[in-house]
Amino acid sequence: MTATIKTNKQGQELGPKGRSTRQRLMSATERLLKTSSPVELTAVSIAKEAEMSSAAFYLYFEDVRNVLHALSVAAAAEMAEVHAILAEPWNPQEPDIKHAMRVVQAFYKVYDKHRAVLRFCNLEADRGDADFDKIRLGMLIPFFEQFSGRIFEAASENGSRYSRGDAYAEAITLVAALERNASSDPARVQNAIGTKRLQEAMARLIAWRFSKDSLTVRKLDSSEAESSSDKESNSASAKTPKKTAKKAVPLKTPKISSK
Repeated sequence: MTATIKTNKQGQELGPKGRSTRQRLMSATERLLKTSSPVELTAVSIAKEAEMSSAAFYLYFEDVRNVLHALSVAAAAEMAEVHAILAEPWNPQEPDIKHAMRVVQAFYKVYDKHRAVLRFCNLEADRGDADFDKIRLGMLIPFFEQFSGRIFEAASENGSRYSRGDAYAEAITLVAALERNASSDPARVQNAIGTKRLQEAMARLIAWRFSKDSLTVRKLDSSEAESSSDKESNSASAKTPKKTAKKAVPLKTPKISSK
């Protein structure tokens, strides 16, 4: 996924010194993101943080968006470690919480290191930026495929009639939850529920869904759904005691004395 940059913006080949300078600018940008919003960054502030001139910045990047794009590509590439853990042999016979926890912690590790960059990437992707959307999809689709493969394998182990489409839909749901949790502000999460508890909950869900013991919910077609609804309605009616109508009792109008 990561394309190796071989030249600077003037077309000159990047040697060890050029690659080092480019990396210094990227590292400076990421440091600034810890205390500043991406919209507040400028070429001047990044160059100053990197202790070089603004001219040096434009030798390697077109603008701030360009350096943020490069950082997003680099951050997404680090998810390879998570994919490697997912690719390890997985026992579908029972929930493997330890294995699932390694997946969750490795995913969080990337976000802990590049949270500001990845959140910006996701924001721009949601805003319709095709370049950042490509990065995000390139990062998430392999997770969708790996998760869905595990879910489908587990469903096959217990003989469930489960389509690959259903498995893929569940995979998207799980990965979306994992990404949302990992991208959240750690301080706010810690004050609310606790990061460790949230990670453990996510690991349990993944381990449970990757095992054959997980409950497989078969989708009902419209006729089955209506039939089920009717049965529930009839059952509820049978359990509810019928009330016997009481005869209306005429109200007695009090006599008003004329005295």
